[in-house]
Amino acid sequence: MELRTKKFKSFSTLFFFLIGMALSASLVVAFSHPDASLERISNEGGVKMSAQYLPHESDRADETTFRINLSTHYVDLSEYDLKELSFVNIDDRPPQQATEWVASGDNHHIQGILRFAGHQLHGSRQVQLIIKGIGKSKDRVFEWNAPVK
Repeated sequence: MELRTKKFKSFSTLFFFLIGMALSASLVVAFSHPDASLERISNEGGVKMSAQYLPHESDRADETTFRINLSTHYVDLSEYDLKELSFVNIDDRPPQQATEWVASGDNHHIQGILRFAGHQLHGSRQVQLIIKGIGKSKDRVFEWNAPVK
């Protein structure tokens, strides 16, 4: 009986240790990627696109920044200038065109930073990032609703 109790205690200790390690690892992942919930994904027209709002990317208070990833097997992505094709619509204000697109990659996999000057998302109720005509898709609309902080 005493041997069973020792085995149970050892097993219980090991079980709770492993559960604790798993919870700790998930907390580390969550805190090391705090903006993961700010990513939106669209998979239309033969091109997968993700947009992630980067609230702390810019030193300027009036600049809004997004990380954009594009991936495809069918479309030459190098022909698209996202500065010309991207607009941000904040609350009820008219859409404004992007001011900068800095990208790297090849014809089928591109990642970059898209910036909009003169905008601040903090305190906004709704934000839409609109990217026009990539692949066979007309417009892609990525939305963030309050609270965006």
